Amino acid sequence: MSYLDQQIDQLIGDALPSIIEKLQELVSIPTVNPGIDMRPAALMLADLADTLGYEVETDEVPEPIARDSGITFATNVLANYHQQSPSHFGLILNAHFDTIAPGPGWTVDPYQGLRRDGHIYGRGVMVSKADVIAYLFAPFLARQIAQPTIPVTVALTGDEEMGGYVGPARLLNTGMLKNNNVAICPGTTYQIVHEHAGVVQWKIQISGRSRHAAICERGEDANQAVAGLISRLYAHRDNDLTDGGWLTVGKVTGGVAANMVSGQATIFFDRRIRPGESMEIVREDLKTVVDQWKRTTECAITIEEVLAANPLRAHGSEGWNNWFRDKASQILGQDVPLVVSPLYTDARHFAEHGISTLCYGVGSHDLKLSGAHGVDEHILERDMMNALKVLVRVIAELWQKGPGFIDAW
Repeated sequence: MSYLDQQIDQLIGDALPSIIEKLQELVSIPTVNPGIDMRPAALMLADLADTLGYEVETDEVPEPIARDSGITFATNVLANYHQQSPSHFGLILNAHFDTIAPGPGWTVDPYQGLRRDGHIYGRGVMVSKADVIAYLFAPFLARQIAQPTIPVTVALTGDEEMGGYVGPARLLNTGMLKNNNVAICPGTTYQIVHEHAGVVQWKIQISGRSRHAAICERGEDANQAVAGLISRLYAHRDNDLTDGGWLTVGKVTGGVAANMVSGQATIFFDRRIRPGESMEIVREDLKTVVDQWKRTTECAITIEEVLAANPLRAHGSEGWNNWFRDKASQILGQDVPLVVSPLYTDARHFAEHGISTLCYGVGSHDLKLSGAHGVDEHILERDMMNALKVLVRVIAELWQKGPGFIDAW
């Protein structure tokens, strides 16, 4: 082990109690989207960033803009280590502190931040509150061993579960977050996501004609029509999407009572988009499936696109991805591969602005085992320590190499 590695291990070991304490504090603040006010969590993080010596900016998202994205109140936090250099480029670390709801079945309090047997439990602890805390502490620890030569911005946002449009997208589009040329977004400890899927989600409402079930004439039964549409969508998935992509009908509603023919039914479905696919072609294929089904029913329909998120593509980020992979593999003493994830994330917003972007952070890549978005969500303390070893070393080496090195990508 090199002297630098020993320094980093010592720094992380000394800081770990404070890191875990702050993670538990963040977990204790509910940040469920949609519906919960994000400002208390943002205030806690701004105070922590100030304590760690960052220059802190807060972006209070205007309430109408937040509500258009389904968020009650939203505040973005920008924690900056500014540094004058010949280049305006630098490093962005972006993580989100909003979560989905806990749901039933938990065996521990989802907001306690329970620490037990090397595990830390809580809603959002893996997705992605551990990354929020790690991203704040990693540059702080790196400053103990290296002189900053490029700016680092930790951008903490509370709207990833709603698409990232009042968080990363807003910060980039308004210029509050500069177009630095490398970024790290939430991920896991033993692999690096260099590409991930995109998604389109549609809501289709089917309008028929409600009547008593004793009137047995055929036609305009919305529930019967929706059953046919679901069958066609799944047939499209099973027969046409053999080279990737995935389609799931996630929600179906319809009808008012068992003795009434349904006058209206609604489905929501999710179509994952591979990095090599085109969003527009996917939309055209889905429209073709729906149009073919429409010929079989007398019901009227309306289509609403609920969400569209482009894939994260590695093109243009190869230098950053490969350097980071080699560094992580060296530090952890094992292969840390580049992988493609079926999840879509806020990372796509940075890539769409020409920023070389990868996903790396705290936790197991086995999302089911870790309870990510599920019951008893948790991280391992050793994963937090290992992720910090990589992040601290990467930031310290970027500072040691200087802006000319990072500009080469």
